[in-house]
Amino acid sequence: EEAAKWCAAAAEQGYAPAQYTLGRHYSQIMNGVENDLAKGVLWLSRAAEQGLIRAMTYLADLYHNAGTDEGDVLAAKWYAAAAGRGDLYAEKQYSLYLASGRGNVPKDPVAAKAMLADAAHGGLKEAELLYREKYGVLN
Repeated sequence: EEAAKWCAAAAEQGYAPAQYTLGRHYSQIMNGVENDLAKGVLWLSRAAEQGLIRAMTYLADLYHNAGTDEGDVLAAKWYAAAAGRGDLYAEKQYSLYLASGRGNVPKDPVAAKAMLADAAHGGLKEAELLYREKYGVLN
């Protein structure tokens, strides 16, 4: 509980890693912090807007798992942002949006394949497995 107070103070002062931590804690029940998804999204958004990649991907996952059209749009936004900063997991996830046209992302199978290949070549095993499943041999 004391750690949560210190984390909240740092988050209030704009420290992105603390905002991320607080957002994760609010989005799930952890370490005595009461679950409050709206607060979790707020803190994660603040950290993501400051460029914290892990906040972008965590927030994108929350939106992706919401299973709504609005969630897909926001998930695509944050996966694209994190992918643009070189996050391999986000590249894999965003490639799925490119492949399907989900989340108001213009459908682009060529870009989807290339992005998935980049994630696989970067060492993300799940991207390599998905690439092989969808396209065959990874060059």
